[in-house]
Amino acid sequence: MTTLTTTADGTGAWALPWPSGLTAGTQYQMSITQTVGGLTSPPALVTKALTAEEVAAVDGAWAQTAAYGLSGAAQQARVASILPAYAVTPPLASISGAALAIGLRRLTTSYWGPIVSVRRSSDNTVQDIWWGADGWLDTAALLTFCGAGSGYVTKWWDQSGNGRHVVQAATATQPRIVNAGVVETAPNGKPWLVFSGAQALKSITTLPSFGDTDSSLVCLFKSTSASPQRAICHGDTAAPRSLGVGGTGTQARLWAGNILLGSVASLASVAGTYGSGTATLYIGGSSGSASQTYATGAEYLSVGEDTYYHGYLTGNIAEAIMYSRKLSAAEIASIRAEHITSWGAA
Repeated sequence: MTTLTTTADGTGAWALPWPSGLTAGTQYQMSITQTVGGLTSPPALVTKALTAEEVAAVDGAWAQTAAYGLSGAAQQARVASILPAYAVTPPLASISGAALAIGLRRLTTSYWGPIVSVRRSSDNTVQDIWWGADGWLDTAALLTFCGAGSGYVTKWWDQSGNGRHVVQAATATQPRIVNAGVVETAPNGKPWLVFSGAQALKSITTLPSFGDTDSSLVCLFKSTSASPQRAICHGDTAAPRSLGVGGTGTQARLWAGNILLGSVASLASVAGTYGSGTATLYIGGSSGSASQTYATGAEYLSVGEDTYYHGYLTGNIAEAIMYSRKLSAAEIASIRAEHITSWGAA
């Protein structure tokens, strides 16, 4: 992520220079803030595809009109971050209704916040880790922070805009993201979290019960154990609706409804939906359904643990999204296609 600073004459018209090496026709996004007299505006997102002439300019400038409501200074400073837009459409950009969304990349280009908060083993200091120029977790910043030690996630930031972050204060139950100076990575080389049978993160606010509304859960995960366990679980005071593995080897399982299908022995895009009394499990391009009813009442969401029976995942989680509606089969297929492109998932 490139950070630039420019000034203007206070009239509201200004020009932002950009670095070399940009590509003509590619969409670039800037987060722009304006500072006047010690007051700083909230970030404003602007997207533009540069022309060949603009890219070729020795001192290129992105002309823009400021409209942040700050005034009263002859000189106004703006800071912008420039990054290329996604080569593929991330899940939240094309499918609406997310109630909670966590991942190790930006899941929507409108999200502007940290990806995870990490505790380093050397002194237990915690630091927010953002995404880099490619939209994925900034592993360089992560390793600079952790050094030769290990890193554990204390907070996985919700990108849905609902503030339903999942957290863990107890050090022994925080999932690992860096092991002795090495980032934990999926087969595609991108970071994921390690759950070793005793780790979990839990939402800080409740979510509507599946019995109250049509809902969907999507999780990108892998299991290294054949024991019954949950990758993502919604519900702790009544029988949960959850995604996990169990029953026969490492099959994916939509626990409530007791649907088993496919395999999560390698990284897999797994989804469960509920609506009109029917629960459906999707994995690997296949699906299975069963009639089901659920208890009503708001519940917490847990990642890596069954909050009802308290069984923990042994494996890895890369991404999880809960939707406050029943996704269609076509929407599930589009998420899986994106997971295959971005993660090489099954």
